[in-house]
Amino acid sequence: MLFTKFIKKKIFSNFDGYNFLFFTLLIILSINSSFLDVQRIFEIKFDISINYFISLLNAIRFFFPLLAFLLLLIFIKRTHYIKIFEHKFYLLFILYFLFQLFIYSKFYLVHDWSYVQLASNGFIFSLICLLSLKENFKYFYKNILIITIIIFSLLSIYLSFNILYNAIEMGNSYLYWSTTLNPTERILGQPNPRVTGLSRTLLIFFVLLFFSIERFNKVIKILAYIIMFYIAFVLYGMQTRGFVIGLTIFLFIYLFFVYDLLLIKIVKILLLIILPIILYENFIANKKITNKQSLNLRLENSRIFDGGNIKLDTSGRIELWKLSLKLIKDNKIIFGVGPQGDNNTLEDQVIKWSTNVSNGYIYSYLSAGILGFCIALVVTIILIKEVFVAVFINKIFRKNTDQNYLSIFCIIFLCVRTLFENGIFYFSVDYILILVSYLNIYVFNNNLRNNIIK
Repeated sequence: MLFTKFIKKKIFSNFDGYNFLFFTLLIILSINSSFLDVQRIFEIKFDISINYFISLLNAIRFFFPLLAFLLLLIFIKRTHYIKIFEHKFYLLFILYFLFQLFIYSKFYLVHDWSYVQLASNGFIFSLICLLSLKENFKYFYKNILIITIIIFSLLSIYLSFNILYNAIEMGNSYLYWSTTLNPTERILGQPNPRVTGLSRTLLIFFVLLFFSIERFNKVIKILAYIIMFYIAFVLYGMQTRGFVIGLTIFLFIYLFFVYDLLLIKIVKILLLIILPIILYENFIANKKITNKQSLNLRLENSRIFDGGNIKLDTSGRIELWKLSLKLIKDNKIIFGVGPQGDNNTLEDQVIKWSTNVSNGYIYSYLSAGILGFCIALVVTIILIKEVFVAVFINKIFRKNTDQNYLSIFCIIFLCVRTLFENGIFYFSVDYILILVSYLNIYVFNNNLRNNIIK
């Protein structure tokens, strides 16, 4: 009897919310899948092995967004929804990605289905968030941010262990470069991520645990503190600009907006941020290098900090921005060139470091032209406005809602990150996190506007 009540209360009452979580999982699992994986499965010989299974799974993953879209069509058909135009934020992203698909089909004779899937993913995920708001699927928008971050963080933590082990083994002082992330190698059949992406995900997971710690029992709290200590340790070792910026944003929010005793704030910062840095500098950064190969790796791949001093090296981003703007002007690009516009535009250039333009606003122009750039500006304004209303008008930091603290951090951090990465205007982890973070803040503000107590 109790089990039946549980099923009715938890499962059937939230059935559509579970469906939308499943749709989202399909989109997440399709990230980094390529049409090459589909072609490859027909070229390799069938055998019962792990490698063949991984290849088959990667080929299947490419079609997950199509499955999610077909299931969404079934949902839309039976709901007869109206009034979706009040959610302009998601409609703008839908227009942004649909326009990329239109441009790509109109002006490119040779199609890369991976590019088509990339833009389709953005369109479908925007539609998922839009419909969840319209139908008020509380279970979905109350859980999607946490679930998404945990999924992304599991792989990042696993890779960080490998990177740290590799650095210790090779005698490297810092973790910015590692054979674990060699771009020519693959993990589970997929290209290795960049350390900047890993540091972003780990930092967001750190903030999630930090703001959620009081929810846990004593045992889980201890485990969470250990994980946060480890994350701070490896993040410092990764030496990425994104980590420095994200940490600064987090500390600013925590020190000036989150209500806590000053002494507790100081103790937490000392134990979870300062102490890991001190330990890293003493046990890893100052470790004696035992072989010439390790010495060369250290000198060639050290980044922001080197023995406590700032290195004035460059990632090449400014040169990429200048080149992209020049190509836009020379080629009279007005409507963009479709999904992954930077790859399409820069691939014929002699650039040894990247064809990723590493700026979300330039990327939006290259992919969807003037329309895409204008949408990027409007979306940014909407995000800033929603955060301003939540923080300064609705006093979100007085409500003791840890998930909303996290959403505020994600929006600010990912918007800033979009200035030096493709960020929220390229279908990726940034894009997914910005949509679900906005979902939380919009619901929070809207509830107060309508005098609804959550």
